[in-house]
Amino acid sequence: MLCPNCKTEIPEGKMYCPSCGHAIQIVPDFEPDIEDKIEIRTDEIKDLMGDKPGQDPLGQTKEIGSSEPKKDSSEESTALQRIEERRKQRSAKKISVRMKVLSFILVAAMATAMFIVVRSRIRDRYSVHIRAAVAHMAEEDYKSAYDEYLAASQKEDITDESYVEAMLGASDAAFYGGDDEEAVRILKEVLEKEPESIETYEKLIKIYESEDDLLSVNDLIASCPVSSIYEKYKEYLILPPQFSQGGGQYEEDVALELEATDGVSDIFYTIDGSIPDENSTKYTGPIVLSEGSFIISAVCRNGHGYLSPVVSEEFTIVYDKPDSPSVTPEEGKKSLPEQIRAEAPAGCRIFYTSDGSEPDGESTEYEGEIPMPLGKSRFRFIAVDEKGRVSEEKDVSYDLKMAAAFSPQDGINYLIMTLFNAGTLSDIEGHAPGLDGVFSYRCDSCYASGDRIYYLLYEVYKSGGEKKETGNIYALDFKTLELYRARRGDDGNFTFEMYY
Repeated sequence: MLCPNCKTEIPEGKMYCPSCGHAIQIVPDFEPDIEDKIEIRTDEIKDLMGDKPGQDPLGQTKEIGSSEPKKDSSEESTALQRIEERRKQRSAKKISVRMKVLSFILVAAMATAMFIVVRSRIRDRYSVHIRAAVAHMAEEDYKSAYDEYLAASQKEDITDESYVEAMLGASDAAFYGGDDEEAVRILKEVLEKEPESIETYEKLIKIYESEDDLLSVNDLIASCPVSSIYEKYKEYLILPPQFSQGGGQYEEDVALELEATDGVSDIFYTIDGSIPDENSTKYTGPIVLSEGSFIISAVCRNGHGYLSPVVSEEFTIVYDKPDSPSVTPEEGKKSLPEQIRAEAPAGCRIFYTSDGSEPDGESTEYEGEIPMPLGKSRFRFIAVDEKGRVSEEKDVSYDLKMAAAFSPQDGINYLIMTLFNAGTLSDIEGHAPGLDGVFSYRCDSCYASGDRIYYLLYEVYKSGGEKKETGNIYALDFKTLELYRARRGDDGNFTFEMYY
């Protein structure tokens, strides 16, 4: 073996070059620390360094007078440097071996980690989740199936078809697991990404029908952007009825008509704002709305029994009041009688009271001129049209004071004597032949016709405690004492006919 430093042949078994003292390192691959076991023999060090006065080769002091030859100090220094270099080389070699071991361990760890990652990816593949989900569905473990389907849908780089497959599976798992709301949410999410998925529409309709939520079915089909799917499921579609006119405030009656959009569906409605259904009033013709407020709500039902969304309109019918009657003469004090006349808008009837009470449709109906009462009087008039609308009230007061040759009671007495003399009465107490009752007369008003002024005397018959007017009216000219029969003509005005 040649010395790597000076190329001198080194005898077998020697660890140092006999020429330059260079250390020969032999490190077996299988035992890195073998150099630590090598002993440095004293005789080899002596050959390289020689004896030094007062010291042995290991630096120990020797006795003076030793017979061993002395070495030069430079040679000793060189030998020590070589020993130090040998130590450093041995240390570097140890570090190199350790680095190799660490590298091996690092590579093994990376390989293990890669194996784990690969195995995890294999186990995390789309198809693995799908197979697991199907298995869970078969075992009716819908929660686990739902989780597996969702995990499959979230894999990267899957196709749209695979995404839809996984999401539809998740909706089935949610539905069979009793979570309809989550199932619907998933299906709607699918439609946002794949609006042409017929299977998604089928599943949504199935869920809505299971909940009897036909309104949601209607909304789903009505909002479908794909014509082919719309045509396929349009039989589920049912639109609300149409109103012939919109709601609002009206002054006249409203004849409201309802019409089904398809022309054949049945219509049901309510007028009080309640929600209509097939048990509500069925529409057969115009709904006539008179005065008042109404909320008309209507719904259609098609041949499949599906009900449309409910539509409502609010109507308020406020009739215009007819004008108040016009009354003549003007109220106030009177010295001569004047006929009281009232007029109202066409189609209106006039009602009045003369006792100060408030008039209504049950009060005395005005049929023509009214004789003016003697003394103070008050009349309250109203007009009522054919729809029952009532006008504002017309209130008039009079105070008639006449200078007459005789009083009203004198006129009554004169009438009774005249009827008794004519045989109409059997006595002056008012009895009449063949009758059990008693006749009496009242005089409380006057009537002027031309230059004549009459007391009007009204006949009253009392029998069995019942008292009522007979309709006979007599007129007595209080200037001439001529007696007349007074009758109302077709125009409501009085006519007079001589009694005898």
